[in-house]
Amino acid sequence: MCKELIFDIDDKPVFHAIMHSINTEPVFEIEVSHLLDILVKGKDQEDLKEDIKHVLALAIVHDVPVYPNNERLASVLAKYHRDLLIEGFRAPDESGEYVRLQLANSPGPDVETLRHFESMRLTDAHSPAELQLIRDAVMAELAKRDEAGRILTSLRLAIEELSALLEQTTRNEGDLQECLTRNPILFGTEYRRVVPKHRLGTEYEMDYALEHATGLVDLVEIEASTHRLFTKKGDPRQALIHAEQQVLDWLDWLERHGMYARENLPGLVQPVGYVVIGRSIDLSEEDRKRLRRRNSFFRGNIRILTYDDLLGRARNLLGVLEGGHTVPVV
Repeated sequence: MCKELIFDIDDKPVFHAIMHSINTEPVFEIEVSHLLDILVKGKDQEDLKEDIKHVLALAIVHDVPVYPNNERLASVLAKYHRDLLIEGFRAPDESGEYVRLQLANSPGPDVETLRHFESMRLTDAHSPAELQLIRDAVMAELAKRDEAGRILTSLRLAIEELSALLEQTTRNEGDLQECLTRNPILFGTEYRRVVPKHRLGTEYEMDYALEHATGLVDLVEIEASTHRLFTKKGDPRQALIHAEQQVLDWLDWLERHGMYARENLPGLVQPVGYVVIGRSIDLSEEDRKRLRRRNSFFRGNIRILTYDDLLGRARNLLGVLEGGHTVPVV
């Protein structure tokens, strides 16, 4: 008998029933007015939600539109509508026992995706709650695309900046550190934050603590891009040995003082120590083999990367994001 329901919250949720009535004064006429209230009297929040979903389900079955009483309640009503479509609703059977039912053709979890709304027929009537869900899904998709655009722009600028710095022929640790601090994406999308100059007690100061998306933290020692890794005889140069020893000292300190270190940075659990140094273009084929053996020797505890490795990874990531193309790492 309802023409529409108005969802409101007055201490507790209530549905105002708007119905046809007959007014005999001053003349006999049919009016549409607020005649009844459907009170929701759940014992707790979960019970309250189930009663609201039951009313919404009956409204859908009988093609009765449900409107929020004000703009503030639009998102509240939409959430109950979403829960109804995903979870179903509770109703008594013939014996009075409560059973859980699902509306026919309910989209389930797809209700929060654009895929569901793309399949909607424009000739169908849609409730205000559905329109709110459409709006939320569109806004979420736009936010994702905005974030993707920001990532691509950030990655392009980071690649350009790092490429320019690598063209310099003078020692440039400071400029490289600033570049990597501003652009943690150069280390890969798995890392979400760079913590520069993090201290390990009073003994050591790391160039970087690199926070993984999981919350775990790795360590980074930055050296100049102008450093050569090996001598002409194939021996490791002093800059490489010094950087490796620095990272070994950090890992040894963390093994002895791990609990203390995790008070300030909880993710410091069995970190990998990275050394970023030199250029791949300065390595002979024998030097590349030496570097691979050296990385293998450290068994993943320390990984030696050149700046060209970082740049190549970033360019490959950009290629994948822009269309699936990758480029060889120098």
